[in-house]
Parts: sequence; C-alpha cells; structure tokens
Amino acid sequence: MLISKVIAVICVIIRNDLNMVRFGMNPEEPFTMLLTPICRLLFIRHSYVQLNIIVPKSLLNIRMMMHNAFKIAYLNDLVPKNYIEYIVLPKVIKKEMRVLTKAEQEKLLIAITNTDEPYAFGIFLCLSTGIRIGELCALTWDNIDFTNKLLKIRKTLQRLRTLDESDTKTKIYIDTPKSQASIRDIPLTDSMIDALIKHKENMSSKCGLSIVASNQYVITQKINSPVEPKTMQDYFKATVEYSGITKANFHSLRHTFATRALEAGIDFKTLTVRFDINEYNSTTTFGF
Repeated sequence: MLISKVIAVICVIIRNDLNMVRFGMNPEEPFTMLLTPICRLLFIRHSYVQLNIIVPKSLLNIRMMMHNAFKIAYLNDLVPKNYIEYIVLPKVIKKEMRVLTKAEQEKLLIAITNTDEPYAFGIFLCLSTGIRIGELCALTWDNIDFTNKLLKIRKTLQRLRTLDESDTKTKIYIDTPKSQASIRDIPLTDSMIDALIKHKENMSSKCGLSIVASNQYVITQKINSPVEPKTMQDYFKATVEYSGITKANFHSLRHTFATRALEAGIDFKTLTVRFDINEYNSTTTFGF
C-alpha cells in the first residue's frame, strides 16, 4: 500500500505536465532516465487518486517526505531543481471524528468484558489508554511495568509490501514509532493493572506460562505470533455489529478515549504529551 501511495504522489507531478523539459530536466541525465519509466507507470497508477483510494492526507504526508528527499538531491547537484515544488495536491478536508457515545461505549464494554478472548482485551486496552492499533499489536509483556503502573510504548507493527522479488508480497514489520513523541509511558489505573493481571492469568492457563514471557505479545493466540492490525479491525467490526452500535472503525477507540479524557477534566497538553494524542485542540468539535 505504501508503494502505491508513493507512486500516486509522483503521478501528480506527471499529471501536471508530461513534458519533463518544461521543468528543465535533461532526458539524457541518469536521474531523468531513472525517473522516465517510473513516471510512465505512475501515469497509469493515477487512477488510484481519481478513485479516492488514496486519501489527500496520505498524499500530503508523502509529498512532505519526497520534498525533503528532492531537496537533498538538489543540494548535492543530483537534480537541477526540486520538482516536488510543482505538485498541486487536493485540499485536505477534515472528516468529523467518530466518537462512541457513552451508551455505545457501555454496549461495547459489555461485549468485550463477557469473554476471555485476547482480541476483546485488545479493544479494551485501546479504549482505556488511547494507544494506536499498531502499538497494540507490537506490545509485549516487558512493555508493562506493573510496579510503577506504566504502559511503555516502544514499538509499532505494520504489514507492508516487500521490495524484493520473493513470493511473499507483504511482510510484518515491527519498528520504533513514527515520531519521538510516540515513544511514551502511559500511566495505568489500578483497575487497568488488575485487568492486565487477569488477562495474563487467562493467557497462561489456556496456553501455558511460555506465552506470557517478557518477550511475548500481550495480544496473541500463540507464542511468537503477534496479532495483525487487519485481524483486530475485523474483530472490532464484528463486535460493533453484534453490539448494535452504529458503524465505527477501530481508530474511533482513540477518539473516544480522548473525548472521555477531556470530559473528565484532563487538559489538552496532557493529552498531547502524555498520550501522544494531537488530533485535537481547544476548538475541536465532536460528533456523537
């Protein structure tokens, strides 16, 4: 998916003008010779943008990344100018955030607390801490500090396309979070600590002590096997439908956590710094 997004961004450049000479590009330069076949492919991939498969916000993020790359190339005399400057991107229209109402949240809690399914506990953990789905999937038991009551976010998990020519088209990558601010320690309440202890006991009684070793995943069904974001999303979708809740995606758990935190009197700075939730400001409105 990431490769498709990068392709779509460069495609915007080609859409503006297929004639590279207009931008001062010499067709005989090695850099241009490398770009030309890619650009032809990108022109076809532009349909991704037209069909709204790739959202404007993603294009904006990739444009920023490519702008920095071309800037370095320009400073090192690899290109005559920063061609990313010519990209015209669609406007980013912010969608109304989906926040579960208190009644919906109660329905969801009833559904996920009446089972010892590890995926259900994953939903509960996200709803209670505001962590991202990739952070949840990468969470291991050594990230839980039971003594100091802290949840330590140090990793995130994604499934991405592979760049090699192997038969495997995608691969799970576990890496550090996308920004320094995302590396954080989240305080846990006594009830959250109790819930984690109970989850750990349930896991060990069903699968043995090895599955709750310090290097094992908190949300899993077998040793050395993390749950994937897609699996968590599918489980959440089924749980929402079963609970009779209006359509909501997994990320709405994060919005719901932030909303409940604000309602409880937690200030914006704490949300931003302690929980790395920066989608909100003092003028943010929520849809219920």
